[in-house]
Formats: sequence, C-alpha cells, structure tokens
Amino acid sequence: MFQRDYILRMIEQLSQVMARLLMLKSLEERQEALVLLEEFYGKLRLPPARLLLRMPDPELLALISTNGQPDLDKAVGLGMLLKEEGRVHESMEQYGESGERFRKALYLFLTAERLGADMPGADCRGLIEETRELLRPYFIPEHTLLLLLDYYTSAGQYAFAEDALFELLEQEVSPAGRQAGERFYRMLQEVPDESLEEGRLPRHELEQGRADLRRLAERGDANSRLG
Repeated sequence: MFQRDYILRMIEQLSQVMARLLMLKSLEERQEALVLLEEFYGKLRLPPARLLLRMPDPELLALISTNGQPDLDKAVGLGMLLKEEGRVHESMEQYGESGERFRKALYLFLTAERLGADMPGADCRGLIEETRELLRPYFIPEHTLLLLLDYYTSAGQYAFAEDALFELLEQEVSPAGRQAGERFYRMLQEVPDESLEEGRLPRHELEQGRADLRRLAERGDANSRLG
C-alpha cells in the first residue's frame, strides 16, 4: 500500500493547486488546469480519469486494494482528486464530465468512511457532505444511495437518511430499495422520540414516511403486473 505520508503530501499539493485554480477565469486557463490535475493520477499510480470512469465502482475499489483490502488513504485521495476535477468541469459547463466524477468521489468517500478511514487532514464526513451537495442536480445510482442511507442512519441524521431513501425509490422501487426502506423504518420504531427529534424526523413524520413507502411499493407491484 501507499505510504500515508506520500498521500498526505499529495493532498496538500492538490489543495494548493485548487486554491490557485479558484482564481482562473478563462476557458483556456481551466483547460490547462485539467492537464495539471491529470498529473495527480500518476502520483497515485493510477490510470487517467477517462479510464477510471469506465470502471464499475466495485472494480475501481478493487484497483486500489491489496489482498482484498481497500487502501482507504488512497480511496480518499482519489476521491478528492475526482471531486476537484469535477468542479473544474462544472465551471466549464461540462456537466456530464463533472457528474461522473462527483458520483465516483461520493462512492469512495462513503466506502472509506464505512471502513474506518481516519486520514489526518481529510475529514471524510465533511467530504461526504460537500460532495453530496455538489451532486444535488445529478443522478446518483442505487448502490451509492444505499450507502448514503446507511451513512446518515448510523450518524443519527434520520431526515437526511429518509431523503436518500426516497431519492432512491423515486428512481425505481427495486427489491433492494424496498428492503432497505423496510429495515430503516423497522429500526426507527425502536429509536426514542428524543433521538428522532434530534435527527429531524419526529415520530409523526416517520409514520408518514412508512405510509409513503407502502404506497410506492404497491404502485410498483401494480405496474409490474400490468407489465
């Protein structure tokens, strides 16, 4: 695995580069910035972004793993690089390019946080929140929304967890989504009212969410029968 000090230095360099990139105004300067950012993939001993973006997320995770164990520091470093590169593409109104990078970055941050990443200078939770906001206008795939649901539930942020659940269900009421929703509401039944209030999902809103889940599931079943 990469030495942590090496990746920390790379992240520090990336932060310095991004501070300069925020001052760039012209399209030509931003294109030059993308060339500069591309060099960081080599520093991580990874192929260019155009190849990484073609990989399904599990394959990408396998690429940065050793003996089946993901290198969490490298996952966070790669996620930060993809996020910042995505921001440059977004500033150039290249939304397809930016969305792909933001999605990969969020998946990497969520996975690293779930597995216990604790890299100094890289706040995984802060990175998750920042990338989640960047992705508001974009599509997020089912497997990443399921990770987001688990993340917010574990953090006691129940309203945000429910938002992730219904973002998933609005795409399609899949078996995985329905099961995740049922588990979510079943677990919340055991949570004290005070904790629900702290998580901004009071009991009456929880019950409304359960009813909405049932309606969506019934509608999905009806559509399946018609199909």
